[in-house]
Formats: sequence, C-alpha cells, structure tokens
Amino acid sequence: GTILAGVAIIPAQAASLAEAYLDYQKERSGLGGVIGGGGGKEKQQQQTIARAETEGGEAKCGSCGAGPHRKDAVFCWSCGEVL
Repeated sequence: GTILAGVAIIPAQAASLAEAYLDYQKERSGLGGVIGGGGGKEKQQQQTIARAETEGGEAKCGSCGAGPHRKDAVFCWSCGEVL
C-alpha cells in the first residue's frame, strides 16, 4: 500500500516543483510582466532597484555584476562571493 501511494504522490510533487521552478525562472528573466500585459510589477521592481542604487547600498557584485544588494549584505545573493 505504501509503495502505491508513493508512486501516485511523487509525480504530482515533481510536476508542482517543475511548475514552481519555471515560474521562478520567468520572474527572474523579467518576462513575468510582459506576458500579463500589465507591467506594473516590473516598473515597481525597476524603481526599487534604482532606489537601492541611490541610497548607498552595494549596487553590484564585483565578481558577477549582480545587484542590488541589501546594505547589510556580506555575500552576493547570486554567486556567493564576498562583497
């Protein structure tokens, strides 16, 4: 009985994980606002990034160029290098 339950549950969990990963990649690449057509979320993200750059926070990583980072960040959120 337990094996049959695992056979039924694991594919459903794998499909959910794959869907979440694709949504994450879509948001990270900036396509989230383009598909919906609204663009409000994308504009808000751009304003947040601009604000972080002007408030003296570490804007970009010296190794990979990712940014912005929190003011109290010690490591890059993308590559893990010390800022």
